[in-house]
Amino acid sequence: DITDHVANGKVGGWLDMRDEVLTKYKKDLDALVKEFVWTVNRQHSQGVGLEAFGTVTGTYASSSCDKAVGTSDSGLTFYDKVKDGSFKIWLYDENGEVVIPGGTTISIDADTTPLYDSDPATADIVSKINEIDPSITATIDGGRLRITASNGCTFAFSEDTSNVLAAIGVNTLFTGSTAGGISVNTVIGSDKNCIAAAQIDDNGAFASGDNTNAIAISDLQYAATNISQWTCDRLNGESEGSVNATIEDYYHSMVSSIGIKSSSISRGRTFNEVMVNKLGGIRDSISAVSLDEEMTNLMKFQHAYAAAAKLIGISDEMLT
Repeated sequence: DITDHVANGKVGGWLDMRDEVLTKYKKDLDALVKEFVWTVNRQHSQGVGLEAFGTVTGTYASSSCDKAVGTSDSGLTFYDKVKDGSFKIWLYDENGEVVIPGGTTISIDADTTPLYDSDPATADIVSKINEIDPSITATIDGGRLRITASNGCTFAFSEDTSNVLAAIGVNTLFTGSTAGGISVNTVIGSDKNCIAAAQIDDNGAFASGDNTNAIAISDLQYAATNISQWTCDRLNGESEGSVNATIEDYYHSMVSSIGIKSSSISRGRTFNEVMVNKLGGIRDSISAVSLDEEMTNLMKFQHAYAAAAKLIGISDEMLT
């Protein structure tokens, strides 16, 4: 493998473009989208749409449901965002009245609370939800949390200080976590009433004209956050740093960086072409062939040949 030894020429340039320039901007773009998805989903999960849910399924699957949701072992995309805290579930009857006054608080310990564990002694999220009321049931479907209400009941969420709802993709606006994988949640895509524009008050009530959560989502454009920023070196590997900026500022910075990089490469190419042409001219002035000089020499040799031939001819005639 001689790839690391190729540093110059076209092949070296192509390798640098592939392994450094393009790789860096792809990683930076994914980091931007991941933070954008997370910040919007986290705020969206705090709200409620025009109607409460009859059923909801998380969009992010856990590869090991019996592992704590705040650890990498859980396999959740946003496991590192989960922290110690809690969230509330509000249960409504068929008339829209709150079944349990004050709602039900589900406590989360990022390092010990799993999504589900078959051991009855484990205080997992599924078991905690199932203990609320017979009319609401939580199960696991392909590593995803599914909550279903029965007997005409509905439910909604609020006050998530643990970030676990967004981490498992419950009541979120987006799915995916990369530039190539981001998409609008299919629940919202099929029913715009599920856009969580409102927020639930302390009594469990919410109004159709409430846009509190929608404004909070809009204000995220002014909030600074830590976003990963990559440095890629073909020989020394990749390193991840971070920058504190708003999502919009990070995007503008990334686009500007691409423009500056492209402009710099174009200027470098133009400069090198001028240098090559200039050096070529200097070289040719010293060692190149002059057509005028060659034509003069050719004429001189031609006349010399003709004179020699005439001399030989006359000598031969005299000898004869």
